[in-house]
Amino acid sequence: QVVVEPNGHTLKAGEQLTFTTRVLDSKGTALEGRYVTWATSDATIANVSSSGVVTGLSAGSVSIEATVDGTVGTARLDVSNAIVASVNIGLPEVTMQQGESKTLSATVKDSAGRVIRNRALAWQSSNATIVSVDPTGTITAVGPGTAEIKATIDEIVATVTVNVTEPMVEQVVITPSLFTMELGETRQLQAVLKDKFGNTIPGREILWTANNESVRIDSAGFVTGLQAGDVTIIATSEGVSGLVDATVVAPAPYAYDLLYNRVRFGGMSVLFVIA
Repeated sequence: QVVVEPNGHTLKAGEQLTFTTRVLDSKGTALEGRYVTWATSDATIANVSSSGVVTGLSAGSVSIEATVDGTVGTARLDVSNAIVASVNIGLPEVTMQQGESKTLSATVKDSAGRVIRNRALAWQSSNATIVSVDPTGTITAVGPGTAEIKATIDEIVATVTVNVTEPMVEQVVITPSLFTMELGETRQLQAVLKDKFGNTIPGREILWTANNESVRIDSAGFVTGLQAGDVTIIATSEGVSGLVDATVVAPAPYAYDLLYNRVRFGGMSVLFVIA
């Protein structure tokens, strides 16, 4: 028989307690010097070291098991939540671009400075139109401005200030991406601005230019073919440019041409038209 002690003890999360064994033979005589293997029925509630030191991790009930020569003894342990003394997010201030997301983490400790694990925190934003937060602590920058994020557990609060800036242009995409146009033809190009997350940025100023005089292009992206040749058209916003190559060609000839020939016969002038 393997007797594990103490049995039915209550331990706060974060606290430690050493368990011991008494190994008895069939007559109840104690056997000394036997090797003991320790285990726990739920390592999320409490863990146990090779020497029988148990650490409470989260609230619940667990069995502490000791095995000697194939014989198993158990003791019940109840783990209660520790009293929260502090919550620390670790970052006094965060700066994010609009559209960016990141996950915050908070460290919860008891009055002895021991970390309390597996406790849920309540996350809250002071202004969800600037930065939102979900139950896991993931914050998303919604619009420019400053807001405060709170993490609360057992009325203990930690805060972090979040500054949201407007997204920066990282890419300019022009459509169509490659085209041919005729002399005198006009068509409009479109430029889409994107941030580093691939989100579209509306309402920014775009400067349209070309690398030669084959085309004329205005501020709205309307391009007109002026002379035959290859040209690169450039759209620039906030120092970031996108390029598109184009070719200006002469209009296609008619399906036939007229050939005029004037011939004189005996003082008469006759005009021949050959198609």
